[in-house]
Amino acid sequence: MALGDLDVARWRGLADRDAERVAREAAETAGAELVEVGRRGGADRRGRYALFRRDGDMYGLVPGGHVEVGYDGGRFAPSPGQLASYAASYEEYGGPGGLPRDVREYVDAATSPPRTADVPPMLVAVRARDAGLTRVAPDHPLITEFLAEHAPGGREVRVTWPPGSRPARQARIVLDGAGTVTEAWLMYSLADDVARMASAGMRPLTPDEWEHACGAGASTLFRWGDDCPSDRYPSASLNVVTREFEPATGPQLEPNAFGLHIADDPYRAERTADPGVICGGDGGGTVCGGAGFFLGWFCLATSYRDAAGVPPEEGNVLVRPAIPLT
Repeated sequence: MALGDLDVARWRGLADRDAERVAREAAETAGAELVEVGRRGGADRRGRYALFRRDGDMYGLVPGGHVEVGYDGGRFAPSPGQLASYAASYEEYGGPGGLPRDVREYVDAATSPPRTADVPPMLVAVRARDAGLTRVAPDHPLITEFLAEHAPGGREVRVTWPPGSRPARQARIVLDGAGTVTEAWLMYSLADDVARMASAGMRPLTPDEWEHACGAGASTLFRWGDDCPSDRYPSASLNVVTREFEPATGPQLEPNAFGLHIADDPYRAERTADPGVICGGDGGGTVCGGAGFFLGWFCLATSYRDAAGVPPEEGNVLVRPAIPLT
């Protein structure tokens, strides 16, 4: 079977020995190292995953094919907890120009419509990274220049220098206990970042590809199912009693059936190849505004679309590189 013919059904139907052979072919095509092939469960299916390493970053195999993406809000069956949470949000934000009374109407309006799409097989980054952030060698001249002028504290620093310059140089630097740089990244404009990805045989995901990579074949609202916790937000949050931040917990922290960590923090939305579409979050607006637990989780829905629009390029957003296999 040619890699170009690898769809979800074929990938999941392969015998383990054949799946490893296909994964090794994918590794050779992408110039990557095969790390692991295994199985993982999820909504609607039991999935197989393959993980790869290239240039220090991890990637998961996402088979292609003729796939179903989008969501029909009319078939959403909310749990009692979801209904109660949405009803509370409606009491505060409902009415003309606000939330509709029926949660299904809201879900339908705030998700992309059901559709079919043809997507190619590819390796997709297991974790998205800051848009514009490009890995460089620890001894990169700009990193060396920064360290010659500054004495960063801690094991990981995000820096902008020189102060007040436009455009400023930005970097992320990881140091060991002795102060030696072990990893480093430089921040570039998004357009420059896309060009750099292209030169390395990578590109951002289209909205259709992103939804397919996230849902991994699930027909449910979220990649893990239709339900979500009704007593907390999906990101770290402030306990109003103790006044301390509590860590995030829940199904969003588990990798999906393709082995990707995706749609796991509403504050960290992801840009796509379409400048008008972000996925996987809303920049934290819903959670920060205290709009209600269901609405806070809802922006992690696989087909969620942020009605507030796309944040500026310097916004708190990510990009998830993909390596086509055809």
